[in-house]
Amino acid sequence: MVTLDKDLALHGIKPSEVRFVKIDVEGAELEALRGASILLSVGRPAVYLELEPPWLKRMGHTVGDIFDEMAGHGYEPRLVSESGLIPIDADSYLAQYADRREYNNVLFLPRMTEVPSV
Repeated sequence: MVTLDKDLALHGIKPSEVRFVKIDVEGAELEALRGASILLSVGRPAVYLELEPPWLKRMGHTVGDIFDEMAGHGYEPRLVSESGLIPIDADSYLAQYADRREYNNVLFLPRMTEVPSV
């Protein structure tokens, strides 16, 4: 295996050239994210993650671990619905997953930085 950061470098792809990433690695999402730290901190692409709590548990992780990792890179989670993007946190995601499992993917968008007014 090779990390996403290393694979991009091997192929001459700059982090700033990547605008969207879809990750579905059967519970190893945290490992994939940790192998993409340069991409996340420099390139700032939108990241669409499949999050299945039982699969994460098999790898020794939780949904909260994923949300914390992405928050550490300055990302905010959203659910993609027919009516638009819905802000969500780890607890709300787990509640909807346990209740009706309407969503099993989360879109993480780079937090918008505020520009100081002059």
